[in-house]
Amino acid sequence: MSTRTKNSTSPILHADATTTDPKPPKAHAPAMPPTAPASAAATLIAAPPVDANIPAPPKGYDPTDGTNYRGIQPRKAELVALPSALQDLGRFTTYAQVLGTTAPAFTQVQASLTVANEWSTMRNASTAWDAYCRDQEGMAWVSVHALLDRLRPSFELAASADAALTTEFTGLSSLLAVKKVIANKAASTRRLNRKAVAEGKPPIHGAVGKKRKAAADKAAGAAASAVAAGGAAAPPASTVVTAAAAQPLPVTTPAPAVTLSPPTGAVAVNGASHS
Repeated sequence: MSTRTKNSTSPILHADATTTDPKPPKAHAPAMPPTAPASAAATLIAAPPVDANIPAPPKGYDPTDGTNYRGIQPRKAELVALPSALQDLGRFTTYAQVLGTTAPAFTQVQASLTVANEWSTMRNASTAWDAYCRDQEGMAWVSVHALLDRLRPSFELAASADAALTTEFTGLSSLLAVKKVIANKAASTRRLNRKAVAEGKPPIHGAVGKKRKAAADKAAGAAASAVAAGGAAAPPASTVVTAAAAQPLPVTTPAPAVTLSPPTGAVAVNGASHS
């Protein structure tokens, strides 16, 4: 059984079963036009390779977050030993006679190990390629953002004189407006949180609100688990506070001050005593 692909040029679709640390291919830089200035060449990022063939998941597939396989993913030592184990199986011609009927069928063991090795190899290749793509994407967008910052004031100035530009070039207008929209949203979130704090309420807007809600949900879940384990319902926090406030405070006599001495044999280091 094999999941190999026919496309040997793809860094993701095809990988040698004995390779556990594939390297992404080098991207080919697009040819610069003869009239391009020398300074422009330094700011351009090479385009992705045209022969990169990234397969799409099967239709209807709903990916998990990986928690179902936590602790099951192969260890590095297993990935290193697996190709050698497959070679051993290939020459273990007396498998059935030596191991007997209590062992799994030879074909089942060989097929399972082969498929697992190929999926692990493909995943490693995909991870390496994704890391390479992430870095190239980041460098490309650094250049894009710098260009948009220069283009934005010119476009806004022209649009102030001719409002039809924003409707004629909606895509470009939307792209140039993203930074301002995000800034306005962040400012609005900060303003709402300041208002909530001034009213004695917790800041519940934006990322702060999401973190606070997640913490509250976690605490509620822990409290519910504790109640289920103890078999009794815990009183609301407000009830506990009210009952405590209703009790008179006990009158206590302050204890005499006690001077602590360092243990015998202590050694002073930097002015402090340490045993």
